[in-house]
Amino acid sequence: MHTDLFNYFIMSYTEDYIKSKLQKELEATHIEVHDESDGCGAKFSVLIVSEKFEGKPLLQRHRYKLQSFKILVILTQLRT
Repeated sequence: MHTDLFNYFIMSYTEDYIKSKLQKELEATHIEVHDESDGCGAKFSVLIVSEKFEGKPLLQRHRYKLQSFKILVILTQLRT
């Protein structure tokens, strides 16, 4: 059951949905989102350019991205 629930949330994402949420959260100047799962929405590659990353160490940049993805999951849960 847990796996089915997880897959439901992941599969409800689209390139446009992820791009708009990350753009807002990270104040990005450029974002590229590509669905690498043949359209099922289970795997995405993301390129993010944001002034929030400037001068930050790699670990801090990853933390910003991970926090944004946590917000995406919460928003998806609230949406259903």
